[in-house]
Amino acid sequence: MLLLKRSLPVLFSMMLGLILVSFLYPDELSNQWNVLLITVDSLRADHLGVYGYPRRITPSIDELARRGIVFSRASAHAPFTAPSLPTLFTSAYSNKHQVWAWGDSLNPSLFTLAQILSGEGFLTGVLSAQDFFPEVLGLSRGFRWMGVGIDKKADVITREAMEWLNEHKNKKFFLWIHYFDPHQPYQPPPLIKKEMTREIIPRTILPVIKKNPSDPDIFGAFGGISEKAIIDGRRDREYYISLYDGEIKFVDREVGRLIQFLEESKLLSRTFIIITADHGESLGEHNLYFTHGYTLYEENIHIPLIFYAPQELPPGKVVSQNVGLVDITPTILDFLRIKGKGREKMEGRSLLPLIYKGRYNTSRIIYGELREPKRGRHVVYVKEGNWKLIFNVWKGDGELYNLRNDPGETRDIKGEEKEVFSRLVKRAREYLSREKKSIPGGNKSRLKEEIRRRLKGLGYLSGE
Repeated sequence: MLLLKRSLPVLFSMMLGLILVSFLYPDELSNQWNVLLITVDSLRADHLGVYGYPRRITPSIDELARRGIVFSRASAHAPFTAPSLPTLFTSAYSNKHQVWAWGDSLNPSLFTLAQILSGEGFLTGVLSAQDFFPEVLGLSRGFRWMGVGIDKKADVITREAMEWLNEHKNKKFFLWIHYFDPHQPYQPPPLIKKEMTREIIPRTILPVIKKNPSDPDIFGAFGGISEKAIIDGRRDREYYISLYDGEIKFVDREVGRLIQFLEESKLLSRTFIIITADHGESLGEHNLYFTHGYTLYEENIHIPLIFYAPQELPPGKVVSQNVGLVDITPTILDFLRIKGKGREKMEGRSLLPLIYKGRYNTSRIIYGELREPKRGRHVVYVKEGNWKLIFNVWKGDGELYNLRNDPGETRDIKGEEKEVFSRLVKRAREYLSREKKSIPGGNKSRLKEEIRRRLKGLGYLSGE
């Protein structure tokens, strides 16, 4: 009894302290942050103003970036959607999640971001321009609500997102939005199209490439413009870049509407926003026009990555170290202070140390892979600092670039930097050897005929 009396003042002080801390730092203890993940299909980093693009087509995203964190050297780990998005949601590289193409099944031993957050009490929802993407890629796991629709334009997705958010604004939510508009064919709204093409001066007239009807990519081509991609009878490269920019401008406008809605609904101050892309787009670099999925060059790999969380993340910070989509899930979980099941299998790193300390405790290597046996391709990239290796697995040879001196990857210097080339080839082989240690998964699943029809209609099947 005496012990209890002596303990009461201590217990009272502890309770009072907890109450005061909860009052002063409610977000930190109650963890009431929402998460909004926005992915934009085929969005190159270098076509955003915040990444140096001279055309002012992304004022909304640029403003959010100015108030948030910009990662200047973020990479996708594959040049098309099918293997790329699973890496984002599982924090596992392709040879672990085992999705390399449409029809591959996600490794069942891995947890997705949506599964983890759903288990932590988040209301989880997804709005994709192509509603079958999450299900086909195995990413529907953990989502309690999925929007329905085919080939939705950005304005439709934004409207539906605002309706969903308005209905659930009093709940803790995770919403993933996937805009598709910058993907081929480039068809911006008429007014934006007119604005973007008004003063175009044709400089590069492209030859027309007649493609085999069985080719799954009907829009893109090496050496010129695919006959299926021709719009308005134009063949000048500048016209199509302007149409692509118009699609980006359209998405940016809708992102701006969404941000304004969050602010008016008093959700912006407690929503962690991530804006990124699944991959980039070739616009003539390395002789590939108006598509993606064929190469691991930077036009297909360098993507935007922007974080925004008011009062939590320092505004206006630019992080210049190599990072990737593989790092997004562990960063979100660390930001929310969630350990979660499956963390031990994740291959990415939380980016919070880079944000707060400006560095990792150890060096960092980023990997990517393109594996399409039917097209005769198996290529791996390795990034270490400014060095980038592109390694052809079947040929046992590769290319080496210094991205600081040669960001366009125009000069292969493997003959001059033999030690670097040899070291990175060793890293590539180490990466490939991990597959043998992965838990079996990723079996081919038979795509439903309706899904096959939709994929063909979008211009791809075995790859985007």
